Amino acid sequence: MESLHPLPALPGDTGAGGSTGLQDDQDSLGSPGDSVIRELFCSEVENRSPCLCGIETVYSSLVLLFNMHYPDSQGERIKEHDFAEILKKSICLQQRSHTWCGNCDKYQPTVQTRNIRRLPDVLVINCEVNSSKEAEFWKVQAEYTFNKSMQKTDQDQRHVWIPATLKMSLSKSQRLEISSWPEGEELSAAEQAEGASLYDLVATVPHILDAGAGGNMVAHIKVGETYHQRKEGVSRQQWYLFNDFLIEPIEQTEAAQFDVSWKVPAILCYAKRNYHTKYDLRSECQHNQSEVKSDLYRTEKHSKTDATFIPLTVSEMPQAGDLVGLDAEFVKLSEEEAVLHSDGTKSTITPSQMSVARITCVRGQGPNEGVPFIDDYISTQEQVVDYLTKYSGIEPGDLDATVSSKHVTTLKSTYLKLRFLINAGVRFVGHGLQNDFRVINLVVRYFICYIFQISSYSLEMFFYRCALILMFFIFCFLRFPKIKLSTRNSLLGLNIQGETHDSTEDSCTALKLYRKYLELYQEGGNHYVMKVLYEVYDKGFQLNWKVPDSDMR
Repeated sequence: MESLHPLPALPGDTGAGGSTGLQDDQDSLGSPGDSVIRELFCSEVENRSPCLCGIETVYSSLVLLFNMHYPDSQGERIKEHDFAEILKKSICLQQRSHTWCGNCDKYQPTVQTRNIRRLPDVLVINCEVNSSKEAEFWKVQAEYTFNKSMQKTDQDQRHVWIPATLKMSLSKSQRLEISSWPEGEELSAAEQAEGASLYDLVATVPHILDAGAGGNMVAHIKVGETYHQRKEGVSRQQWYLFNDFLIEPIEQTEAAQFDVSWKVPAILCYAKRNYHTKYDLRSECQHNQSEVKSDLYRTEKHSKTDATFIPLTVSEMPQAGDLVGLDAEFVKLSEEEAVLHSDGTKSTITPSQMSVARITCVRGQGPNEGVPFIDDYISTQEQVVDYLTKYSGIEPGDLDATVSSKHVTTLKSTYLKLRFLINAGVRFVGHGLQNDFRVINLVVRYFICYIFQISSYSLEMFFYRCALILMFFIFCFLRFPKIKLSTRNSLLGLNIQGETHDSTEDSCTALKLYRKYLELYQEGGNHYVMKVLYEVYDKGFQLNWKVPDSDMR
């Protein structure tokens, strides 16, 4: 992304031997076709390459991030450097290279100079700590900072070199100025009038070293007030650690600490204070709504691959609060790597990698309740090591569009349809949805994991503990020939899924089980629901929690 070698000039550039005609801010980054990424992260830079012949090549380019460049100590003791100073020199970079000169018609040695002409709203910095040399530089600078902080504050600033806030400005002569700024303080009216801006640290990405497994990347992100206002009803900001599926709150100091012996800085993000007022940052699905609707409401004659589902009609437009039964199936792309220790314990080195293979959505109301309107088989370019047919129902060839009789599509297409349903406000009903949505990488506020959605706070923990005990048996109870309870009635009276797994049947059963819960609740409230659950529990105890034989009545 970052280069000082000649790049294609922006419209208005005159090229070699001339001066660049940089477009103004409105034309260069404000056109309707510009992406939000470009508007947020792009910086305009001017690059100059003077030749020995006296001709200077000037061209402009867009930069999405800046690489840090560190001074060479030449084997001497590393001196103290201010982070803002190093950052400024990295942005306004000077370096020797050979550049093509059109006048000389050959490559000539030159000192290329880069100057920034427009500051981004989010400044992304690639720390470039790729060797022990750069790691030692960070370590020494953090030690300098720590020793100075001990004289001023009681806070532990160990392993911290980067400031929480930077002041950045472009002077009238287009000279960049960067300095550290006290966190929480605002600029004066005069400083704002001069074009100065404050940039707050909002994200850091370190590489966690692990000699055995190669390490992994984690992220520290400062989550703003909007999220906490929606979740907790309070206006506050909080730093969080994102480590794969682990998300937990942390102190700001932890986000800025880099003990390079195990935690190496990779990416830093500074955001212009109050930049969000310029953008609509609401989480909306960025796609062509008409294309998704046409996919959900197809009216043309169905091919044989569409036989497992019937697309929605216009009158079945999803509404907020509508129920949708959902089930997802997965295949395994790689096996788990683990080490078995002499004491019998096992340590997982690399967990197995799963990929979504089938997603089924069924109608939760209306005359076609229980009829699927999405039954997508997801094609994958990666090698599948285990189709998990016993549990997923996926057979080899089902995901290959050239031979499959199923409705094979792309993950993006199915993902957009799910996003459309989420934005419409539907409520998903199914089994293990929390894990399914986690693997699919979707955040859903309203879903019902079978019937254990408890509204009575006094009974919530009691129901939850019962749910943990009974969920597995109830699931088996639904999947095999009906079990007679002492009341001589089965819970649903269903005989489903004998030999192979079927996600459509799972989705429909989830809906029916939820309806059964509502029926039991309306019939006798929580007390009656618990009575039925205990009957199921007793039957499971009698069967020693084993699936009954098919001839059992």
